[in-house]
Parts: sequence; C-alpha cells; structure tokens
Amino acid sequence: MNFDLQPAISDTLEVGSKTRIGNGLLTAALFQTDTRNEIVTANSSNGRSSYKNADRRGVAAWSWRWISSLVRRGG
Repeated sequence: MNFDLQPAISDTLEVGSKTRIGNGLLTAALFQTDTRNEIVTANSSNGRSSYKNADRRGVAAWSWRWISSLVRRGG
C-alpha cells in the first residue's frame, strides 16, 4: 500500500456547436482535460500491484460529425 498517494484532480473544458445545413446537421467540439496527481501502476508482480502519483498530464482533442437526413418530408 502507498499511504502517500494524493487524490487525482482533473479540470475539463469543452466547447461545442451544432448547425443545420440543408437537410443535414453538423456538430463540432473542442475539449481539453488536465490531470494532476494521476494514479498509475508503479509495478505489478504475482497479481499484486502498487500505485504512485504521476506528473501532470493533459489531453486536447477535437471532433466533428456530419449527419445527413434520410427522411423525406412532404410525401
């Protein structure tokens, strides 16, 4: 056991938008997560693991999606 472990703390920011274009829908998002004191495996042997805090880590990414309408309106 590691009694010196600190709790992991994460801060997340996300910004997104949706817009209709013709019969479709375009969505986009940007996000970033920063984590301090992430808990990771220090070593593992014979089915037993010990843990430690890792340095600061961050993840930044983006995503987008185009959804085209397949339903006809008005007959």
